[in-house]
Amino acid sequence: MKSTSTFSIIFFPKKGKNKSDIQTLYTRITYNSSRIDISLKRKINANDWDTVKSRLKGNSIESKRINNYIEEIR
Repeated sequence: MKSTSTFSIIFFPKKGKNKSDIQTLYTRITYNSSRIDISLKRKINANDWDTVKSRLKGNSIESKRINNYIEEIR
């Protein structure tokens, strides 16, 4: 009998209790249908988030820093 395991990791901004555009960056790790959300303790502007690429848009120093951090986590 062959066993199948699944694993995925995604990054996304999550709204807090305030309604501003500044959101906390999270990662979701899924393993065999069990998932856990972990805060990366980084604040980002939700308007700068590219949902298709799961990274920040632009070439600013802050965007590059956050994108490099995401790649380290990945």
